[in-house]
Amino acid sequence: MVIVGICFVIFWGTYFPLVSEAITGHQASVAAPWFDRYTAPLAMLLVVLSGIGPLMAWRRATLANLRHNMLRPLLGMLIVLTVLLAFGITQKPLALVMFCCAAFALGAVGQELWRGATVRAAATGQPRPVAMLGLMRRNRRRYGGYIVHAGFAMLMIGVAASSSFMDATLPTLQVGQSTKIGAYTMRYVRPTATVTPQSDTAHTGATLSLGAVLRVTRGGHYVTTLRPQEGFYDSANAAEGSVGHLIGGEVVSHVSLLSTPARNIWSAIAPDIGVHRLQRIVEVGNETISINQPEAQWYALGYLAHAYLKNPPPAEFNLRVQPLLIWIWIGAIIIAGGGLIALWPPPSVVVRRVSVRAARRRRSAGLARA
Repeated sequence: MVIVGICFVIFWGTYFPLVSEAITGHQASVAAPWFDRYTAPLAMLLVVLSGIGPLMAWRRATLANLRHNMLRPLLGMLIVLTVLLAFGITQKPLALVMFCCAAFALGAVGQELWRGATVRAAATGQPRPVAMLGLMRRNRRRYGGYIVHAGFAMLMIGVAASSSFMDATLPTLQVGQSTKIGAYTMRYVRPTATVTPQSDTAHTGATLSLGAVLRVTRGGHYVTTLRPQEGFYDSANAAEGSVGHLIGGEVVSHVSLLSTPARNIWSAIAPDIGVHRLQRIVEVGNETISINQPEAQWYALGYLAHAYLKNPPPAEFNLRVQPLLIWIWIGAIIIAGGGLIALWPPPSVVVRRVSVRAARRRRSAGLARA
């Protein structure tokens, strides 16, 4: 029911502008805060239920054994809450609650997996990892479902952390200038420019790519080098001029990214080629070069790239630092893996199906001979 509720909120928020326009003639806008207001509490409830579910024996659950089973997961949740408060993570209460809910769910799933592996290891004398594999083979639906619950909790940790604690800035920098974003300092080291003729066999579509080299440091220590670019494409519209059409198409941003388990550092650039000296190169090229002179057109484009490198104008950057973003993908992979484990038939079922099919074929062959 909670999942259905989340689906309804997303459905209604997506289509409400169209509904309002059809009824009133005015299209109402629904922004991200509206979705967060309703989906965040439902997501928290879903994570808590993901932890409570494995602790409740089917049709044999009582308050006494539920209290007993919930003791350790609740203790783990309190420890996580204490650590987060000690680190001062109080400015985002919704994220704090989500972290605690996810800790409870992971603790509950981990407790059930450990308990099952311990019992089987004691009964068979196998090491716990081997006993765990044996458990999953014997009861794939149950333990595959546990893995799905754990993956969902990890996914929601990534969602809460990356959205609540994201640092973002849109500075305009000249070469040599720096900007701070969160704990990181990014310095615009130098511009980059690449002209790619369409005859190039490795051509990706962009006739001109302008970008930058960014040096990222933290506390004075080198972290990484980012190389965002913006690609200018051919519009195939001769009305824009013999040179202008080469870069008159849609502009596409090529993001540069450092992705780690702790955080993603993300950068994009929007170089300004509308400044007078660069625009003048395009105008002169349009006036003096014919549309039937492809070599001269590419020479003009190369001259524009050279002028950009020699005297680059200020460029606008889109810089973001998002913690734990990769956990969304890790959680999704774990969910998919747990789902496959739960859906995969046990060997006995496969053998039984093969035997039934073989018996049917033999019976059909006997009837045919008769």
